[in-house]
Amino acid sequence: LRHADADEAQVLLASGEEMVRAALAATAAALGRDVRPAATPDDWGSGLAGFAPHVVDFLAGALLTGDPTVVDETHTWYAEVLAGRDADPRALPELWAAIAHEVREMPSAAALLARAS
Repeated sequence: LRHADADEAQVLLASGEEMVRAALAATAAALGRDVRPAATPDDWGSGLAGFAPHVVDFLAGALLTGDPTVVDETHTWYAEVLAGRDADPRALPELWAAIAHEVREMPSAAALLARAS
């Protein structure tokens, strides 16, 4: 695939781990709480950290397919997962904003995240 969105997706997939690490660090700082995977998978911080890489993967998928609903549905799903674990209500907005910061120079990716927040 050769189009601007595919190029953004390739960058996301190549640097996704680094982006997620930075986004989780920013989220932890904003929340004043550790969000690394914990001993129990039911801990919401663990869920936040464990599922964060999926956001980048689904964002890349949406760019490749031209289907923005992939990111919308990911946001809805993530909100439900975190609510089911009694997460801090700021957790997803903070993570979403941190990922948006990481992709700020990728106009299509940034627009998809803004649309879903």
